[in-house]
Amino acid sequence: RVARPGAIEIASEAMTVGRVPENADVVIPVATVSGVHARLEKKDGNLVVTDMDSTNGTYVNERKLVPGFPVAVQPGSLLIFGGSHPSYGQFG
Repeated sequence: RVARPGAIEIASEAMTVGRVPENADVVIPVATVSGVHARLEKKDGNLVVTDMDSTNGTYVNERKLVPGFPVAVQPGSLLIFGGSHPSYGQFG
């Protein structure tokens, strides 16, 4: 189990989340997180997350995302990267 990460600032228009440092802007060193797991983007002042066909899924408020389909994330939402032993963060 990995401790919750602190706040991260999305300084660019897009960032990748994953386990492999060479392939991800935000690294979560947990076995259930894929090498390149998800993409975070700023669009029109909103945060959008897209699962990048990860092995164990990306969830917004416990709702599993369909890989490749971007979903807007509302402030206060819980993002979960990986399935059974998730790594997560709260947006907002």
